[in-house]
Amino acid sequence: MPTSLQIQLVAGELGLPTLPLPEAKVAKVIDGADQVDEKLNLIKGGGGALLKEKVLLASARDSIIIADEKKFAEKLCMNDVRVPVEVTPFARKTVKARLEEMKGDVKIRLDQRGFPAYSENGNLLTDVAFQPVGDPAQLESEIKALPGVVEVGIFVVRPITVYKIAQDGGFQALESRN
Repeated sequence: MPTSLQIQLVAGELGLPTLPLPEAKVAKVIDGADQVDEKLNLIKGGGGALLKEKVLLASARDSIIIADEKKFAEKLCMNDVRVPVEVTPFARKTVKARLEEMKGDVKIRLDQRGFPAYSENGNLLTDVAFQPVGDPAQLESEIKALPGVVEVGIFVVRPITVYKIAQDGGFQALESRN
């Protein structure tokens, strides 16, 4: 079940079958992350499919994230990692102002040609820098409560297993069940 058209096209070129999201629970989701904090909260959506990724992870009985050790930080938003926020184009100015009131540094994501980037859902993609996040669930709720915000790239998924991949190819399995 790919979360983006790009992945669906690549899967098709490789002859891999894909399925639409079923109405029932998905047994297992395996994905990556842009950043993982010490409590296994995530920033995802750097590829622009954060809404679909969140729907799929929320449908999963078992969530597995695989991330290079360089993507781990004590708190989310450390090391200049920004939070993707999907915004309806109509609300872009008001959402930007509200995010700035929340001490966010908002940048409209640009595509390869320098034009604003849009999600497959037709919404504007922004990336927001915050100070290191002490309570990711609270920040996620506050951003999602802004009229015009479709989704936010903070993921507080439970249960979750995160595989931390070391430079030497070894790994460590980290779990959070609550």
